[in-house]
Amino acid sequence: MVRSVARACWLVGMLVWAACGGPADGDGGGDGQDPGNASRPGIGRSTAAPVGTPYVLPGGVELLQPIPGYDGDCIPMEQQSQEEKGSGALVRLCVALRNTASTPVRVELPAGLIFVSDELTTQNGLLVQGVPLEVPAQQTLYIPLHLYCLNEERAPSSPWDTFTLGPVTQDPRLRELISLVEGKFLPVPGLTEVQAAVSNITDGSGLTPQDRESLRSLPALGANPAPRLER
Repeated sequence: MVRSVARACWLVGMLVWAACGGPADGDGGGDGQDPGNASRPGIGRSTAAPVGTPYVLPGGVELLQPIPGYDGDCIPMEQQSQEEKGSGALVRLCVALRNTASTPVRVELPAGLIFVSDELTTQNGLLVQGVPLEVPAQQTLYIPLHLYCLNEERAPSSPWDTFTLGPVTQDPRLRELISLVEGKFLPVPGLTEVQAAVSNITDGSGLTPQDRESLRSLPALGANPAPRLER
């Protein structure tokens, strides 16, 4: 009962605060497709499972599922210094990878990877840049992972939500965005211009010229830019 009340209060607060922030102001988008995106599974208003290329982990590495929403208690004390990965403020997960092999294994979570909410009231999350990892031999690596949201009208993730590993999207509009932010510096938790561009794709009519210019102008990795955090 306490947990249900706490979750309800949290969701109300987060819905008021964000709900993905909405499409950016501008000329209304680029390609004139259906703003509801009903034919694009798992994106925007669609309640279907997302589609794309299946993602397979390297041999010897297992993903612990379901994947919980992030809170401070999901990371073991000995890994509390683990660097947060990804970018995005509205979907935060605690990903755990177990290496059963006798040697360390390198893993890359690819750009375009979708994490699917088990609740249709909570946003699915999109990884817009690849995340390289090394999982130590015979250990479980816990990673705080940030993602951008794919469903503007749903609630941000909470610590009580659970997710499953989805496919790597091949949606051409999302792949264009991914190509535009490749090699760019995206801080944790994220950037408003990136989330606005994602929302214009998922719940609007596509990237605007302003979106493309904004993404192209992001600083390159290694440029040591001043922080520009999600508001």
